[in-house]
Amino acid sequence: MLQVQRATAFCNWLRRKTIKRFINPRVILAYLAVCLVAAWITFIRTEDIEIKALHRDSIENITLYNQYITAKIDSYSVYTKLLSENPLISRFCKHPVGVEAVNKYLSDYNDSIEANVTYIMDVDGLTMSSSNYKDPKSFVGSNYGFREYFRKAVAGQPDIYIAIGVTQTVIGYYTAYPVRDGKDIIGVVAIKYFLNIFHNTTIMHDGILLVSDNNNVIFDSNDARYRFHTIGQLPEETRQQIKENKQYASEPLPPLPLTISKKNDNLTIATIQWKDAKENKYQDVKYLLLETHDKENEWHIHMLVALSQVTGIAAHNALYAVLIVSIIFLAGVLLSRMALDLKNRREYEKTIMKFNEDLELKVDERTQQLNEKIGHALYIENVLKESENKYRQLVELSLNGIWAIDSNGITTFVNQAMADMLGYKVEEMIGRNLMDFMNDEGRAAAINAINKQKETGKKMQIENFFLHKSGNLVYVLISSVAIYDKDGNINGAIATMMDITERKSLEQTLLEREQKFRQLIELSREGIWVIDKDNITTYVNQAQADMLGYTVDEMAGRLFLDFIDDEAKEKAIKSVGERQRTGNSERLDTTLRHKNGNTVYVIVSASPLLDEQGNHAGSFGVISDITQRKEMEEKLRKSLSEQELLLRELHHRVKNNLQVISGLVGLQLSHIKDEGYRAILRDTQTRIQSIALVHERLYNTENLSDISMKEYIFSLVKELFVFFDIDKSKISIVFNVEDVNVAIEVAIPCGLIINELFTNILKYAFKDKDGGEVTLELKASEGGEIELIVADNGVGLPEGMDIDSTRSLGLKVVSILIKQLRGTIEIDRTAGTRFRLRFNKSGLH
Repeated sequence: MLQVQRATAFCNWLRRKTIKRFINPRVILAYLAVCLVAAWITFIRTEDIEIKALHRDSIENITLYNQYITAKIDSYSVYTKLLSENPLISRFCKHPVGVEAVNKYLSDYNDSIEANVTYIMDVDGLTMSSSNYKDPKSFVGSNYGFREYFRKAVAGQPDIYIAIGVTQTVIGYYTAYPVRDGKDIIGVVAIKYFLNIFHNTTIMHDGILLVSDNNNVIFDSNDARYRFHTIGQLPEETRQQIKENKQYASEPLPPLPLTISKKNDNLTIATIQWKDAKENKYQDVKYLLLETHDKENEWHIHMLVALSQVTGIAAHNALYAVLIVSIIFLAGVLLSRMALDLKNRREYEKTIMKFNEDLELKVDERTQQLNEKIGHALYIENVLKESENKYRQLVELSLNGIWAIDSNGITTFVNQAMADMLGYKVEEMIGRNLMDFMNDEGRAAAINAINKQKETGKKMQIENFFLHKSGNLVYVLISSVAIYDKDGNINGAIATMMDITERKSLEQTLLEREQKFRQLIELSREGIWVIDKDNITTYVNQAQADMLGYTVDEMAGRLFLDFIDDEAKEKAIKSVGERQRTGNSERLDTTLRHKNGNTVYVIVSASPLLDEQGNHAGSFGVISDITQRKEMEEKLRKSLSEQELLLRELHHRVKNNLQVISGLVGLQLSHIKDEGYRAILRDTQTRIQSIALVHERLYNTENLSDISMKEYIFSLVKELFVFFDIDKSKISIVFNVEDVNVAIEVAIPCGLIINELFTNILKYAFKDKDGGEVTLELKASEGGEIELIVADNGVGLPEGMDIDSTRSLGLKVVSILIKQLRGTIEIDRTAGTRFRLRFNKSGLH
């Protein structure tokens, strides 16, 4: 209890003395000055140390990202170069035939390398073949001559190019290589990939990765806010060039709100100002800025590592410094107080012991923290081992072969896929020389590639072939990198092997198919015409320019209406407007104006072109010259008109001649007294008149190929009634005749049949009767069969009479004529006589 009282009394005394000491303004100012200096020095020193450590780690990270991006993108150029050196592609560029086969080949090739689009352009930038030929937005027929990668490639300089696609707002990575025929460039091969660099990529620090092109345009970032900004203000000339090349479509490309400052040891600090959407105010965020640039490629990587963590650590250590200074300062006050008052030495010693105990506790706590960090380091080591095992499993499970050799070419490692590719076991290949698996030709190519890699130290990619254990050749695509020892010397190489034997076989098949389709494609001479949304000509092919007597350059950039015939302009404007409104394709006949002023008749097959948003962006037309056909049609029309005139005159003269013959027969009748002969001549006269009536109808009709049977039958019956002087009040006629048109070769036999049957009815059917009724029907079925019915309610034909064996000349004529028409005849004697005839409209079954 006494000790407690003493301790309480000491604490009260210490509080009073300490307060009195600290009330002194000089002491307070000295204390504050020491704390501020200690805090500031600790903060600056800690920040400097942490930033340098962060800089070292970030250098390793940005190097890894650069290697990752380089490895991912370098393969793109290799695939393009291999395709440009393909003999099939070279032959296609020289003679663009077999487009369907090449389209299919490009589609298979595109799928095998996991690209977006693979396409071939001629030296003018027109896409001749593309892997997306089935897509409504196929590249086939599109002109990419404005792209920088095309202009460089066609000039002989392979190029890579980063851009937003014209039809899709997705970052595209383009590689282009010229296709050569000896020293001549005959085309360009280009491959487009969708660039998604940071897919499934983890950023190792709290920060931002920016990937920019040579113009400092950021085309990809792990933070979408930074895409399509620029690092610094772009010169107007560069901005105009990007716009003309349509490299980044309609992106405004604003500069990043970035301020750069330098620290010691060449460390770069970047401050970015962003507006906080929640608090509606701007705030500055500081980052450690690192940059790298691969000389072989055309991009820069910028890593912005947040310094918020560094600032926090520095502030934390500054607080520790203030605490330590406070402890020391307080200890000094206590010691000075002990010097002034020796009576309180024990109390001071107790206080110091208490401080020592506190310090020991802090030391224990710090020791525990260090042990925890050591445990964390061991954990990281285990994670790295697990990661190594995972990568080894990935290598073993890879579908491509992996082969490692030492500096003497001895195999040090192959995975199972490589062993399976050549038909060996892994242990059969380990320890053997690389050349043991090649023939002489393959060894020569491999030695040349190895020597070149030893000289340059660069990555190497070639095609070569190995010998399968069975003796067959296995074609492979080899991607090799050198292995260095700790002194920087090359002591081996490791390569990935892709089996392309099937692709080689496919190329041979395509070459064979190419020969079959080449002649058909070379005969195509159609014109191609492309206009933009303002109806300005953006492209015509040589066939179209030749069609109108211009050069391609003379037509490019001009309004398409300048080449339309004056009479056809209104129709062309209406057609374009309708296509813009509906988006439908159409086919129309129109006229163009040749350079020499002549009219060119054409058939236009036009289709709309759409932009990325689906809006109308122009039209694409295939033009066929039909001028010669039109001229031939006009000649034929004039010739046909002349022939119709002559044919009408011929029918008129035939009718007149038949009338003359009928008149002669009539004159002869006046000199013949015998009634039998007179009857024969009268029958002949009616037959002549029925034929003459056909020619009269043809003379008066507009269509010389067809005769209206309805009008012809009415006229024929009327003529017979007049000829035989029939009293219509005694004999009535029921007509049920459809308006059927038939050719003259059917009309004449049909008219003669009606003539003979009516003549027979008028002469014999009502001989012993006061009168009667005659029915005449004619109708046609959908199949083209004509049914003719001639009936009366007279005395009828004798029983047993056969039309084929009768002595009646008229009925024999009917029998002959129905056979001539290849028809049939039925006779019904139930009530009077009913003749039912069927024959084909054309006279043939």
